[in-house]
Amino acid sequence: MTQPSYIKELDGLRAIAILLVLVWHYFLGQTTPDTITPEVWLGLSWTWSGVDLFFVLSGFLITRILLNFKGSPNYFKTFYARRLLRIFPPYYLLLIVYVLLVAAGITRYIPALLSSPIPIYSYFLYIQNIYMVWDGFGAGWMSVTWSLAVEEQFYLLFPLVIYYVNSRHLPKIFIVGILLAPIFRACIGSYGAYVLLPSRMDALLAGALIAYYYASGHITRLLTQHRRFLWLFTLLMFLVMIVSLFKDNGNRTGGILSHTTYLLLYSSLLVTILVNEGTSTTRFFTNKVLGYIGKISYSVYLFHQIFIMAFYPLFLNEHIPWLRNVQSVWVTLAALAATFVSASLSYYLIERPLQKYGRKFNY
Repeated sequence: MTQPSYIKELDGLRAIAILLVLVWHYFLGQTTPDTITPEVWLGLSWTWSGVDLFFVLSGFLITRILLNFKGSPNYFKTFYARRLLRIFPPYYLLLIVYVLLVAAGITRYIPALLSSPIPIYSYFLYIQNIYMVWDGFGAGWMSVTWSLAVEEQFYLLFPLVIYYVNSRHLPKIFIVGILLAPIFRACIGSYGAYVLLPSRMDALLAGALIAYYYASGHITRLLTQHRRFLWLFTLLMFLVMIVSLFKDNGNRTGGILSHTTYLLLYSSLLVTILVNEGTSTTRFFTNKVLGYIGKISYSVYLFHQIFIMAFYPLFLNEHIPWLRNVQSVWVTLAALAATFVSASLSYYLIERPLQKYGRKFNY
């Protein structure tokens, strides 16, 4: 069996996802509608959904690999080995440094960055998202790792589903999961609706469903005949999202159907890109800048909150990032630059060498 073909456009889509996260955490999350104009703030408030796009992409990419190698003798061994080498090293490096800083008593100087009611062991086991239901996001240093916990829990269970369930029945399971997620969000409540796997599995399973039908080729050939309409549908979903934001006044966390809206938008965008792969309409997603950002996006995601929450106390003596003057803008830009430099070092010194080593594990 051969590795599924590389889709260059998906690096660009991954870059879009991390750029959305950065816009939210480095700009909108540091302002209020009154700081800029309410219309601009609401019009950009959808950028918090970058993680939803990451989930759809992850579901697609992982399912594509698992379906391709289903039944191979090293199915589980190779999948988990490559995942561990891809995800664990930067994450545990981040976690170990966090533990050392806390042990050294640095917390009292930067409490927003290091202080947390969430037990340390939960981060080692990727179950911190469960504690976040009651304790909030915890220390800024590790706050974004809830989404990694969701994905790791998914990666632990999902290969079993793909391997043991008859392939013909997989779409039914995916659809049931997609329909159940909004119900979980409605029942669990705010933080639980945002950080738990049952509440967020719809985006992952939407990507899985797309991968299933993409692998068959039949749906792709059918949709290829209607490429223009796919772009129009994606634009329509974007407009629906914008209208809903203004209607709900930007309400987001734990929204029962807000994640469903983003699921439809990002799933539509992914399908549109797949059907138009290699054409002039997707050229934007293959440019070198986006491609590079996409490659380092994992470490950018891991590091970006650390720098913004460390630089404000360090340079402005403020514990909470807040864009309010020229100095705060410069500090934010410095944090952004530090994030990209650190992420690049992580990619070239840690991630890429270990990914190369991971290819020694064959399915």
